[in-house]
Amino acid sequence: MTVAEALPGGGWYSKILAYYLGSEGQLYGINYNDEMWARFGFFSEEDIQEAIERTTKFPDMVSEFVEKAPQSTGFTFNTPPDELTGTVDRVLFIRALHNVNRFEAEAGTMSEALATTKMLLKDGGLVGVVQHQ
Repeated sequence: MTVAEALPGGGWYSKILAYYLGSEGQLYGINYNDEMWARFGFFSEEDIQEAIERTTKFPDMVSEFVEKAPQSTGFTFNTPPDELTGTVDRVLFIRALHNVNRFEAEAGTMSEALATTKMLLKDGGLVGVVQHQ
């Protein structure tokens, strides 16, 4: 199975997914666009740089979770690899949609995230959402 996780952060859910997917699966970490971090207004420059670097470090993080880790890569909502079009079984948004929606009016972040999700999903693929109010 191929799963894309929106905003994997430090990998709490990624660890569970890596175990579940195993070495035959694929796990993609989709981060916010690099320029979105500054929009929050409360992250330091150092925090922003660390958040941006987590995208490219995603495969290293996943490989540390389980011995037989899934193949993985990280990208942002505005940099999905073209070769992944129509290849993903599930896209998971775990407490991530509220922030992409937060900047929709000024930056189109929700529209872009949903377009990327649609682009990635296979026919019959599913989107999972866990959200708080």
